Amino acid sequence: MDKILQATSGAVWAATDAGLAVIDPERFSIRSLGQAEGVAISSYWINAGAVTADGLLAFGGAGGLSLVRPDQLTNYGYHPQVVVTDVRVGGKPIPWGRFNSGAPGTAIEIAPEANSLAVEFAALDYSAPERNRYAYRLEGFDRSWNETDSKHRVAAYTNLSPGSYVLHLRGSNRDGTWTQAEVSLPIRVLPIWYQRIWFKIVASMAILGVSLLVLQARTAYLRARQRELERQVASQTAELRERERQLEQMAYFDALTGLPNRRMFTEDFNRVSALMRRQQGKLALLLIDLDRFKQVNDTLGHDAGDALLIETARRLKATTRESDYVFRLGGDEFAILLVDVLEPSSIEIRCRKMIGAFQEAASFNGAQILTSLSIGIATFPTDGETLEELYKVADLALYESKRDGRNTWSWGRKPISDLHKDSESVG
Repeated sequence: MDKILQATSGAVWAATDAGLAVIDPERFSIRSLGQAEGVAISSYWINAGAVTADGLLAFGGAGGLSLVRPDQLTNYGYHPQVVVTDVRVGGKPIPWGRFNSGAPGTAIEIAPEANSLAVEFAALDYSAPERNRYAYRLEGFDRSWNETDSKHRVAAYTNLSPGSYVLHLRGSNRDGTWTQAEVSLPIRVLPIWYQRIWFKIVASMAILGVSLLVLQARTAYLRARQRELERQVASQTAELRERERQLEQMAYFDALTGLPNRRMFTEDFNRVSALMRRQQGKLALLLIDLDRFKQVNDTLGHDAGDALLIETARRLKATTRESDYVFRLGGDEFAILLVDVLEPSSIEIRCRKMIGAFQEAASFNGAQILTSLSIGIATFPTDGETLEELYKVADLALYESKRDGRNTWSWGRKPISDLHKDSESVG
C-alpha cells in the first residue's frame, strides 16, 4: 500500500499501485476501486495523501490528485441485460437473434447426429466487462448453477439424453450483483432410437456398451467439477492469507510515516539484542525528539505537523545504514537501533549527520518549517541489557539534550539508584 487514510465513518482507504481500496474494519472486507469506478490515476505515490478539514481524502499519484468523498461511495446498482451472442448445435451455428426478443421462441432441436450444444451469452455492462460474472443451468440436467467468468461465458453440453430441457442464463454487473431477469432457451433433444429393423437387432447388444460410455462421461464431468471446487477453495484460502498479511501490516507499522511502530520496536530489540549477546557485539539505542514540535502544531495546524513527521521519517532513514532500524514510537518521538557499533566516535558521527540533515527547512503549503533534533544515547550492554533499562538511560540523556539547548546529543549513564544497586551487589 502506498498511503492509508481513515474516513470519519471509520472506514480505511488505501492508495495502491492498482488504484484505491476501501477496508471495512468491522467486517474486514476489502473493496477495490479502479477506472470503472472513476479512479483515473492508476498508480499512487508512497505516503502522498491527507485528510482535509471537511473530511475529503486526498491521494497523490502519477498524473494528478484524487479527491474522495467517502460518504458518497455507493454500491453499483446497474442490472445489465443478458443476451445470447452465439448458438451452435453439433458445432454448426444457427440463427440466434430470436432468443433476444423477449418473447417465447421455438425450442432448439438437437438431432441425434448433432449431440452437442454450445450457447454463448453476455451481460451488457461495458464499464468493466472483465469483472462480469456468468452462470447457467440446464433445467432437467443440472442440479445447481454453473458459475464462470467473462473468459468462459459459454454453456456447453454433449451427449444429452432425449427429452425437453430449459437452459437458464444469467449474468452480473462489474460488482458481481446478478441481473434480475434471466434468459431461458427451450431445448428438445430428438430421440436417438430409430425405427429400423437392424437397430432393434443390435440394440440389446449395444445397451451395455452405451451404459459404459455414459458412465465414463458422467465420471469425467464429476471429476472436472471436483477440480473446479478444489481450485475455488485454494483461491479463497489465498485470499484469507492475504487479509491476514494486511492486518499484520496495520498492527506493526505506523500508518502516517510507514515506519515500524512501538510494538515492532520491542520485538526487534529483543531479537537483535539476543543476537548481539551471542556474538558479544554492541548495540546503541538513540531516542530522538523533535524540538518545538508543539509550536508547529499550534501555529500551522496538525496537517503541517503530520507533514513534518513524514519528512522527519524520510530524513532519518536517509542518514542511517540498511542494517540499522528506525521506528516511530508515537507523537514526535522516534527511536533508532544502531547495530554492531564499535566506537563511541562512530555513534557521534551518526548523530552529527542526523542533526545536519535538519539544517534545511521543510516545506508545507508554501510555509518553511525549521526544526531540530534532540538525541539521547544508551549502549548495550554497557548501560543495560533489557529494553526497559536502556530506554530509561536514553530518556535521561534526551532530557539532558533538551536542557542543554536542544539540537544536540547526550550520552546516557545509569541512574544513581541503579549504580547504587550495582555497588551493593559487588560489595
